[in-house]
Amino acid sequence: YSFIPRLYVDGPSYIQGALTMIKNNEWFFTVGDIYHSSATQIIYSYLLRIFSPTPLTIKCFNYLLWCGTLVFVYKIAKDVWKKTDVALLCTFFFSLSNLGQKFVATTQYEILLLFIISALFYLVTRENFSWKRSLMLAFLLTGLVAFHKYLLILGGIVVFAFYKKKVSKNVWAAFLLPLLLGWSILFSYHLYHNTKSAFLENWFSFRSDVRPNPDVAPRPLNTYSAMEFTDKYLDFLAYNYFRIPNKWIKENAAGYNFPYPELKGLEGAEFIKEKPLDYLNLYLKHQMYFWGFDRDIWYIDSYAQKLASSLGMTGECSSFHDETIPAQWCEANYLYGSKESNLVLSIIEILFLIIGGVYCFSRYRFQTIIALMFIIVFMLPLFIVGGTIRFQIPILLILSLFKFAGTYSLSVYIYQKWQKRKKITPKDNQVHAECPKELV
Repeated sequence: YSFIPRLYVDGPSYIQGALTMIKNNEWFFTVGDIYHSSATQIIYSYLLRIFSPTPLTIKCFNYLLWCGTLVFVYKIAKDVWKKTDVALLCTFFFSLSNLGQKFVATTQYEILLLFIISALFYLVTRENFSWKRSLMLAFLLTGLVAFHKYLLILGGIVVFAFYKKKVSKNVWAAFLLPLLLGWSILFSYHLYHNTKSAFLENWFSFRSDVRPNPDVAPRPLNTYSAMEFTDKYLDFLAYNYFRIPNKWIKENAAGYNFPYPELKGLEGAEFIKEKPLDYLNLYLKHQMYFWGFDRDIWYIDSYAQKLASSLGMTGECSSFHDETIPAQWCEANYLYGSKESNLVLSIIEILFLIIGGVYCFSRYRFQTIIALMFIIVFMLPLFIVGGTIRFQIPILLILSLFKFAGTYSLSVYIYQKWQKRKKITPKDNQVHAECPKELV
């Protein structure tokens, strides 16, 4: 699967970054490729130091993480339905996710992120918190922030959970102290960022999102006044945490990504300010691609779509966003069904998701609120970054549990209604009609 053109794009970059770190005997955030996830390259470098430095090693690693995620699915489902057979059924259907199975076979980072998010969700939705679980939460959150800084928002969800559960001071301390230590190390990485000179001096001389030029001497730190120091610090925060990246929000950008080649026109905050309706339209396109209502190059069909297509029920695969992509391309990349049938099946899937959310909220309000907060966090980047269904993978466990809950609860409701109607036979109705009312 990793050699399907659309899934092969980023994999070699992560492997090459890991091999470069091994070659240079580097261990912590000193990768040259800062376009792709630095944390992924670092983790893979540790893995490839121990095992054979081949793509198969990473795929086996992904498979083990996928199996670990299945364990979390089973445990959560067992807590929800209190039945082993239902929990096993839920786990079985989760394992059939074509989206998950495709990316297990790649050398990219989505399955790794799915496992970490699933572990975090499992821990934060427990009824009781101990200092050991709290310490593990801090460790997982530090790892997530290493993937991307916006994931620090998940720390707010943990704080909310602790507040609602009224945890002890030991639990708070076991969470906050290691978390602050871990985030301080990551913040120091931003300041240091691949330079061999003093990291504070380098911080003031270069933007932290580009690899600094080692031939340019940084300005000595003692030459900065307190006002300059404050301005540089605020500039650092604004540029790395609060700025709207211009490359993502552009006029005429597609909903799944920024355009290739990049187009001229308004971009970034200026585009949002000057043309808010156009920006809103772009954001809605992001949502369409994220939820699978529309197809982009990263789209992965479900097994239900594959079955419907193989039975001839949904027609041939149609193009994504224009008429330039032939049907042969869809077949070569394992895409099934027409664009119209894809829309219908995606709407049905979302309906089961909503029904499952309502079902879970009526029985497990706290856990459902936590799940919705996780979903919102992973939808926030859609305001800036293009949407694609592969972005669902980190919260695939949560979405799948909701969909299964919706399918299961609706199936049980229909079965119970059928059982009630079955008990009232025509013969029973005849007896009721012949007997006096008071006897009935």
